[in-house]
This record gives sequence, structure tokens and C-alpha cells, in this order.
Amino acid sequence: RGSIEFSLPDVSIKLDEKGMPIGIQVVEYDITHQLVEEYMLKANEIVATHLSNEGKTLSFRIHDKPDEENMREFFSLAKKLGFKVPPEPTNEDVQLLFDEAKRSPFGPFLATAFIRSMKLAYYSVDNIGHFGLGLEYYTHFTSPIRRYIDLMVHRALFETIEPEEDLERISLLCSEKERLSARAEQSVSLLKKLRLLEVSHLKNPKEIFETVICSVKPFGFTFELPQFIYEGFLPLSNLLNKQDFYYERERGSLRNRRTGQIFQVGTKVKVRLKKLDLITQKTDWALVEEPKK
Repeated sequence: RGSIEFSLPDVSIKLDEKGMPIGIQVVEYDITHQLVEEYMLKANEIVATHLSNEGKTLSFRIHDKPDEENMREFFSLAKKLGFKVPPEPTNEDVQLLFDEAKRSPFGPFLATAFIRSMKLAYYSVDNIGHFGLGLEYYTHFTSPIRRYIDLMVHRALFETIEPEEDLERISLLCSEKERLSARAEQSVSLLKKLRLLEVSHLKNPKEIFETVICSVKPFGFTFELPQFIYEGFLPLSNLLNKQDFYYERERGSLRNRRTGQIFQVGTKVKVRLKKLDLITQKTDWALVEEPKK
């Protein structure tokens, strides 16, 4: 039906009895996970379709189409990483791209970049369909013990009396709380990763990490440490010959006008951690050696 399958693994941070992180466990998205997920998606779709046909009021889980500009930036990124993208890519072309990306070091990064380029899903009584899943009718029904919208859908399905609650207001509130919860979860996850990185740094302050550049800005570039599932940033000010670099907008790269050295997406670099602050959740990095011309 045109939905995109990322097959992203689930990252779980292992803690000791005191809540301190001791490692990161990557749980692969295998066939058993896919089977359960497909059954849940189908249950949600059937319930949403049934209630719509019955004329019941419910809160849909909707997902709008992404902006064309965001998609152009994503496909430009994929090309910079060496992937072939047709001039007018379809959902099937995107799926082929991710199937190919799985066999490369850029699979998770490319999937994350695609997700960031899409709009956020939310709850609404006005149904516009779910773009990411390729569904016309979709709601949340399978988890009434942890999501309030699911409980509302259960009431609409099983109770004979039309609910009196203002569904539009509740849908907006649940969407807001979902965003707040996600930010809290991401913040805690980041702090645990930084604690792991701190322990590693205390053991070996001169440890060198081999990584790949994920994105480039006029003021620096980001890179990912796969062993920590952490994205770091190295500002242009941390380069020894920073005055020699200039930003090439059309290529999205930093070029050294004197030596010809280039920093662009996909460039392999070696970095070393200089400083880490758990309060601000910031890290400071140094480049060990610049890439060759």
C-alpha cells in the first residue's frame, strides 16, 4: 500500500540496581516484532474503519504528507551519501533506497533523517488519513491501559451512549502531552548515554573515535558515535586552521581554501572528547586528524 519500512533496531540502555547505565543493548527488528506490529496496525485500522462506517465520533491518528522542500533536502542527502535517487521518486523508490541503505553504515542515520523530514503524527477528529502507514482510516485502539485516546476509542466501540467529552479538545491535549512525554524520554536517554560516555572518557581520556560526518553547517558538522548511539557536534572554531575554511552551499561542505581538504556528509573523521557537561548535556570535541584531499 506504499508505507515505508525502516526496520530500525530498538535501542535499550542497560542499568544497574542504582540506575546507573552500564551498556547499550540493540534489539533487532526481527520477524516476531514485525508480526506483532502488523496485527496491531490491522486491529487499529479495522476499528477506525468500523467506527467511521457506523457514524461514530472518534479521534483519528492522522499523519499529513511531508513538505516538498523537506523531501528534496532528504533526497539530496541520500545522493551525497552515494545512493541513487530518481528525479521523481515514488514511495516504492524510497523503500528500495532503505533496503539498500540497510547494507551500508548509513542505514540508521538515513532512516532518522527521513523521519525528521516528515511531519509529526497527531490526534484529530478530522480524518485526513495516515501518510506514513499508507492508510485511509487509522486510530489508536490497542493500548487502553497506557494511552487515553485508546480508552476513548474503546468507549466509542463498546458503549451504547455517545460520549459527552469534547473529543476535539481531548485530541489536542493528548497530542501535546505526547510531545512532552517524548521530549522527557529523549532527555533521560541522552543523559544516560552521556554518563556512559563519561565513564569511558575517565578510563581513557585520550580515546579516539572513528566516525562519519552526518551533516554539515557553515559553523561546523555533526557526527555519530555508533557505540553510544550518540550524535556529536564539532564547531568550526575547534579546527586549528578555521580561518582557511569556507562553506560551499551547493555541495553542503566545508572546504579548506589553502589545502583543499573537504568536510562533507559521508567523510570519515577521527575525533577525541575534550570535555563533557552533564548539567547542560553538552560535549566538546577535537579533531584528531583532518581528512585527506
